[in-house]
Amino acid sequence: MEDISGEKFKGKVMLIKDPTRIKLAVTKDIGVMGERVSELVKARGAIAGINAGGFYDPNGKGNGAFPDGLTVQNGKLVDNNVGENEANIVGFDDQGKLVLAKMRANQLEARHIREAVTFAPNLILGGKSVILEDGDWGIAPRTGIGQRADGTVIFVVIDGRQPTWSIGATLSDLTKVFEDYHAVNAVNLDGGSSSEMVFQGKVQNKLPNVFGERYVSTAFVVTP
Repeated sequence: MEDISGEKFKGKVMLIKDPTRIKLAVTKDIGVMGERVSELVKARGAIAGINAGGFYDPNGKGNGAFPDGLTVQNGKLVDNNVGENEANIVGFDDQGKLVLAKMRANQLEARHIREAVTFAPNLILGGKSVILEDGDWGIAPRTGIGQRADGTVIFVVIDGRQPTWSIGATLSDLTKVFEDYHAVNAVNLDGGSSSEMVFQGKVQNKLPNVFGERYVSTAFVVTP
């Protein structure tokens, strides 16, 4: 784990050399209640983790109960709110390769997807940046995941919304971090108040939420 900083941000990077150690933790009460990242890490017997996919809020409660898109855990599709439509998959196949691609639910098995969530946009594909402009994404706390050519997985969490500490990052800022760490593939994950990195039972970044950890649906975790 390393500290990173830019013109307007501070954050953390974690490097995991063995990609097969990355698993997806999913709230045990899908449709009822999300969990804190620290709880998701603990529940999977993991040593570290970051928040992962997005979630939607049909009842206005903001409790992380409903994962958005396609969610795969241990090779099984555990949630699907897009039906037969495509979703931007952020996942790992059975060889530990980070797969970033639009897929339908019926294509997951053929691609041997083992763990996956849905989020966007992709930042780097095949060693080339695919972010042309920041659009309406603005400056905010960010979470992202990437992978080097040798398989090393890169977790990035950038703090934001804290003027005396870290304002936040644009998508271009996040892409630059992954470029600096030699990612060949990288993608933006859920950010804002969800952005969080946990290691050995402790939150490692400075959360923008005065209420502490947010309840989320999913987390990418590092197993022993």
